[in-house]
Amino acid sequence: MTGPIVRITPWEIHIRDPEYYENIYSTSQAFDKPHSVAHWSGIQNAIFTTPGHELHRLRRTAIAPSFSRSKVQKKAAFIQSQADKICSRIRDEYVGNNKVLRLNDVFTCYTADVIFQYLSFQPFGFLDSPNFECAFARSMKGFKSMAHLSAQFPWIPRLASRIPEALLLILQPSLGAIIQMQNEITSLIKHAFRQRDTKKDPGHQESIMGKLLESNLPPQELSVERLKDEMTGLCGAAIETTQWALTVAFCHIIGNPSVHRRLHQELVDAIQDPAIPPALAQLEQLPYLSACISEALRLSEGAVARSPRICHHPLQWESLKIPQKVLVSMSAWDIHHDERIFPDSFAFKPERWLHDPKGPYGSKSLRHYITCFGKGTRMCLGLNLAYAEITIAVAALFRQFEFSLYETDRSDVDCYKDEIGPAPKPESKGLRVTVKRYYAARQ
Repeated sequence: MTGPIVRITPWEIHIRDPEYYENIYSTSQAFDKPHSVAHWSGIQNAIFTTPGHELHRLRRTAIAPSFSRSKVQKKAAFIQSQADKICSRIRDEYVGNNKVLRLNDVFTCYTADVIFQYLSFQPFGFLDSPNFECAFARSMKGFKSMAHLSAQFPWIPRLASRIPEALLLILQPSLGAIIQMQNEITSLIKHAFRQRDTKKDPGHQESIMGKLLESNLPPQELSVERLKDEMTGLCGAAIETTQWALTVAFCHIIGNPSVHRRLHQELVDAIQDPAIPPALAQLEQLPYLSACISEALRLSEGAVARSPRICHHPLQWESLKIPQKVLVSMSAWDIHHDERIFPDSFAFKPERWLHDPKGPYGSKSLRHYITCFGKGTRMCLGLNLAYAEITIAVAALFRQFEFSLYETDRSDVDCYKDEIGPAPKPESKGLRVTVKRYYAARQ
């Protein structure tokens, strides 16, 4: 059965209508999530898995100010320092020697170091790993592959949570890095409690953990287990989605020589000396850089799984009335590949974003149809942080280096299957490149 509105299960309706998106993912109406969403990840008590609207609002209100645009701007210098660390290592270890660099790992280390510092002010040093190899990235791949199975059989994550850690590592060694991350997060939370209680380090209040502990959340919301779920969810989302957007961006830009040259030239003109990078606000004004990022975000999708909602009042779609408490879902994929909005939608065309383009009906900006961060009251908390990380990394690396794809093509970043987020073909070895040249300061 085809059409813009289809009943896909006995209890769920899926709608394919870009103009209806904000009726479901609304800023003005209360929508719940189904409880099954928590089963995807096995994380029961994080913001993004919270079913009820009121509890979600309580939790989100406590943490959202930490991800505001102004707060992210204040962190831009630290984010730039992590991009500079990448550039320094590439200059020293990869330029001109045909050594293969796997960019998926680079970007996983980068986004992990940024989010952990953002959460706790504790440096983790993932970017210091030899060859940027990141066990966490391997663990995330295995973890994501279980998402749909866990959603259908929720007893699997519940059972796994009851298995002793040592036995679980024997049964599923690939989860080792995730278990280690959760243990690190638990230690950081306990450390934050001690800092709050002893008041030895007033600066802890500037971290997200510190702000949560000083918030007006009720005591049950500040248990170690609840906060571990929250921090684990934030880390997983912040690392995985942003590193994938960067991976998609670099694959398409490197694989399109004219795009590569135009972007590099814009960056050379804007950044005379890479050792003195412009402020984030200045980078955000570069039109072709911004266009490349918008196109990469569109093709990286965010999540490809449909995002179900439950409304407590009837909905109206054209002449059809949707009863209350029926699951209703839409997906970013359908919008990002709607040929009326994005002609030749599978092609990487930054030019489509230049000169303030409009959507198909001329009334809305084309950017209105970017839905990789969601919309409404449950829109991605980390939108501003993700934009900052992507902007700074793309500007720094394409200003300083000329890359060449190594036994890699776009099939290594095309969505092969749905693992909540997009997953490439199983045999992919990642986005591998060599670094042909370093561009120093312009004389």
